[in-house]
Amino acid sequence: MIYLTNGLLNKQYTQLDDLPDFSHLVKATRVPQEALNMTDEQLAEYKSSSVTYALYGAVNGRQRRDDVLNRTVLFIDVDDESDYQTLSDRLANMFTAFGINFVIYPTISNGIKNGARMRIGVELDKAVELTAYRKIWLVITHQLHVKGDITAINSSFKQITRFVCEYVSERFK
Repeated sequence: MIYLTNGLLNKQYTQLDDLPDFSHLVKATRVPQEALNMTDEQLAEYKSSSVTYALYGAVNGRQRRDDVLNRTVLFIDVDDESDYQTLSDRLANMFTAFGINFVIYPTISNGIKNGARMRIGVELDKAVELTAYRKIWLVITHQLHVKGDITAINSSFKQITRFVCEYVSERFK
């Protein structure tokens, strides 16, 4: 299932069933949401009210406070000291070599904060609950030699994702 919300202040999901979850992610990341040249206050307002966020998996209800039962797309937020292009090229080559369906896209902070700021979305073969999600996340970040934001697997399984896109698996181009 696909659950969308506009802005962080919106606490209710709109559920979509028209596309497979990963296909929706690929489609959504092809339409960038721009935040360049915004002040900190403008960026905070933009995130609060305008950015489209998604959760892929199953939720017990339609409110963001409701329990997330499982996830169908794994996300890794990476903040790295290298430059965006070098890191995204390296990661894209690794995912492609392993035959993994993925998207890599800059986070809203890329180009505003120093270093590469990106999000990686990985298609999961099946929906997974938190324990399996955590294990998969740890294996992938270790294999890629990236430091991902561990918040997504510790305190925030409910983390929602916003979109802009750089790389997509060959299968989805």
